[in-house]
Amino acid sequence: MEFILNFFGFVLVHLGSLVVLIATFFVLGRKLTSRIEFASAWEEISISCTLGYGATATILFGLGLIHQLGRSRTLCVLAVLHLVSVDVWRSTIRRLRAVESRPRPRYLVAGSIFVGVLIAPMFLMTLYPPTQFDATLYHLPTAAAFVHAGSLPFLEVLRYPVFPQLQEMLFVLGFFLTGEIAAQMTQHVALLLVSMILIAWGRFFSGGSVGIWSAALWLGNPLAVWLGGAAYVDIGLTLFVTAAFFAWYRWLTTERTSWLALAAAFIGFACASKYLGLFFLGVLAVATSVVSLRRRNIQAILAFAAVVLGIIGPWYARIVYFTGNPVFPYFTNVFGASAWSHHLTSGPAAQSPAHVTYWTHQLFEIYIHLEYLLMVPFNAVFARELFRFQAPISPWYMVLIPLLAYPMLRTRFGRWTTGLVVAYGFFWVATVRDIRFLLPIIPLAGLALASGADFGLARLRVRTSLRPVVESILVVSLVAPGWLYGWFKAGELGLPPTSARDRAGFLSQHVPGHEGIETLNRRFGSDFTVYALFAEDLRYYAEGRFLGDWFGPCSFREITPLLRHPLRLRAELHAIGAQYLLISKKGRRPETASPEVMAPHFSVVADTADAVVFRCHGCE
Repeated sequence: MEFILNFFGFVLVHLGSLVVLIATFFVLGRKLTSRIEFASAWEEISISCTLGYGATATILFGLGLIHQLGRSRTLCVLAVLHLVSVDVWRSTIRRLRAVESRPRPRYLVAGSIFVGVLIAPMFLMTLYPPTQFDATLYHLPTAAAFVHAGSLPFLEVLRYPVFPQLQEMLFVLGFFLTGEIAAQMTQHVALLLVSMILIAWGRFFSGGSVGIWSAALWLGNPLAVWLGGAAYVDIGLTLFVTAAFFAWYRWLTTERTSWLALAAAFIGFACASKYLGLFFLGVLAVATSVVSLRRRNIQAILAFAAVVLGIIGPWYARIVYFTGNPVFPYFTNVFGASAWSHHLTSGPAAQSPAHVTYWTHQLFEIYIHLEYLLMVPFNAVFARELFRFQAPISPWYMVLIPLLAYPMLRTRFGRWTTGLVVAYGFFWVATVRDIRFLLPIIPLAGLALASGADFGLARLRVRTSLRPVVESILVVSLVAPGWLYGWFKAGELGLPPTSARDRAGFLSQHVPGHEGIETLNRRFGSDFTVYALFAEDLRYYAEGRFLGDWFGPCSFREITPLLRHPLRLRAELHAIGAQYLLISKKGRRPETASPEVMAPHFSVVADTADAVVFRCHGCE
C-alpha cells in the first residue's frame, strides 16, 4: 500500500508540472495572439501553446544572456506573465463554464476516455529517469550547466559547447519545476501539440476526418512516442516545423499578414532548436518570395525576413561570438576547424564537373539516394540495424504510401506536400541518415496520406451510416503501433522509480557504467573530477566534474595511447585536473589497463560489470 501511495504521489507531482507547463504556454501564446481570429478551438489552443512554447524558451534565453537565470527569478518572471495575462485567464474560464453548461453529447464522454487511454503509455514514458544517449551526453548536461551558472556559458567540456539551444532552455524550466522528469515532459507537450495542429489543419481544409487520421498516424509512430518521453529536441523541432507550415498555409489561403508572421516566428524557433530547421527556413523563404511577388506584395517578404531574423539573430549571434562559425562545428572548410569539428568526408566526386564521369557518378548517386529513400518505410521497421536499433516509425507507412499514392497526388495539397517530403528526403539521405532526423517531415507526410484517404473514400461513396464505423476502426488501427510500443517499453522497464535510491538502482541496471559513477557520487558528492574513457554518455549522472569525449579538449585519442604508459597517463590526468579514471568495459577496455599494469600509479576504486574506476595517485 505504501508503494502504491508513493507512486501515485509521484505521478500527481509531475502531473502538476505538466499542467503548469501547458498553462504557461497557452496563456503567454494566447496573449500574443489576442488579435488573431482562429477557425476552431483546436487551432486556437495548438497555435497559442506552440507560440507560448517558443516564447517561454526565448524569455529564459534572455534571462540567461543577462546572467539572471536563477530559479526564483525565472519563476517570478513567469508569475508576472500570468498576472499580466489575467484577461486571458478570465476569458478562458468564462468559455469553459459556457461549455460546461451545455448538454454533453454521448460521443464526447467516450472520446475523452479514448484520449485518456491513448496518451497514458505516452505520458508514462516521461516518468522514467533519462537513459537515452544524446540526452545524457549533452542535452541535459547543457541545461544542468545553465542552471548551475545562472547564465549561458561556453561549455568547453561538452561535445557541443554551443549550439541552437531553444529546447534546452525549456529543459532548464523543467529543472526549476520538478527536475529531469519535467524537462522530459516539455517534449511530451510538443508531441501532443503536433497532433492538435494536425487536427486543426485537417478541420480547416477538409473537415474533421483528415486531421484525426493524420494525428492518429503521428501518435502511432513508436519513434515519436519514445522521443516524446526523452530529453531530445527532435519532437520540439517537429512541432515548430509543422506549426510553421500550417501558419504559412493559413496565410496562403487568407492573405492575412498575422499568419505569415506566425509562420516566420515558428520557423525561427525551429532554427533556434536545431540546424535542420534551416532547410525548412529556406523552403518557406523561397515559397514566400514566389507568392509575394505574384501578389505584388513585397512587404510580406520583408515582414517574414524581419520576424525570422529577430528570433534567430540572438541565438546565432551567440554561436558566432563564441566560435566565429554560425553553424558550429560544421563546414570547417569555410569557417575553420576546431577541436569539436566533425571531419565529414567530401565524397568521391574528385573529377572536374566538366568531365563525363563526374556527371555519370552524380546521376548514379541520385539513383542510389532514391532507392534508399523508397526503402526507408520498410527498413525503419524490419532493418533497424541500419538506424542503430532506434524505435521504428509506424509500419502503416509501408501500406499507405503505395495504396494512397494515386489519390493523394490527385489533390493539390497532396502534390505540394509530397514534393516537400521528397525534397527533404533527398536532403536527408545526402547528409545524416539518422531516422530521428526524418521526424520533422513525418506529420506533413501523414497529413498528405490522410487527404488521399479522404479523397479515395469520397470516390468509393461509402454509405453515410457506415462511415463513422470505418473511421473509428481506422483511427484505432493507425494509433495502435505507438500505443502498444508505449506499453511494451513500460513492461520492459517496470514501474518508474519514485525515490532517489530506486532511481540509482534503475540507472545502474539500464545504463552501463552508471554504478561506477554512482560510487564516486556517494563517496565524494560533487568534490571530484573523473575522466571517463569510452563512456561519454555518463556525463549527466556525475555530480562532480566530468571529462572525456570523442571530440573537444581532452579527447579519447589523446588519452588512449597513454594507457600503455601509466606514468605518462598519470601526468596527463594530473595536468587536466582529473583525480579518477573510469574505463568502460563495452568491448573496448585495453588489456594494458588492468589493475596490475596500472599499479603503482593507479588503484581500483570500483570494478563493476560495465566499468572499472581507478584513483590516480598524486592527482589530488
